[in-house]
Amino acid sequence: MELQTLEYDYTVHSRENAGDENLLVKFFIRAEEDTKETLAQGRKIFKDVECIDIRTPGSKEITTRPIRPSDLARFPRHYAAFKARTSGETLVGTPLEMWPHPQLTVSRIAELHAVNIRTVEQIIAAPDSVTSLFMGYQSLKQSAVLFVEASKSAAPLAALSKKLEEATAIIETQGRELARLTALAAEKKGK
Repeated sequence: MELQTLEYDYTVHSRENAGDENLLVKFFIRAEEDTKETLAQGRKIFKDVECIDIRTPGSKEITTRPIRPSDLARFPRHYAAFKARTSGETLVGTPLEMWPHPQLTVSRIAELHAVNIRTVEQIIAAPDSVTSLFMGYQSLKQSAVLFVEASKSAAPLAALSKKLEEATAIIETQGRELARLTALAAEKKGK
């Protein structure tokens, strides 16, 4: 009988990030609300956040989160491909998809994206040469200006409303704690 041997790489457990070559890794950009700027501007302001999605083949587990510096070192090839695909562009402002305007249909948003207009603020900043590209663009631009101005004037009220909500939550918490302590004191008195 012939002796058979099984070859096994014993260094697989000692290598840093062993098995990473089998992972499904995708970098992407997710819009997240910038709460500080939202309060300051009086309308929802979003910023682009680079995220990572890591999946293990054969598993239902998915890790999705903002990227960490260690991810860039761990998956440099994936990150380089992501940067090449997105050209590193990040945006801050109100995305067109978040602006409730009757002229902004799905197709109109796609047309604006085609000329690199992705936020309400970019509609305002676009040169007048863009107005000739789209029917009704001038009125859309005027609406954008009014939206931003109205939001800025409402910003102090929104900030005050936020502070009022926070103060109300604190008062409610203190009220519950006071009721608990009062009941505890009454219970001890009754013993």
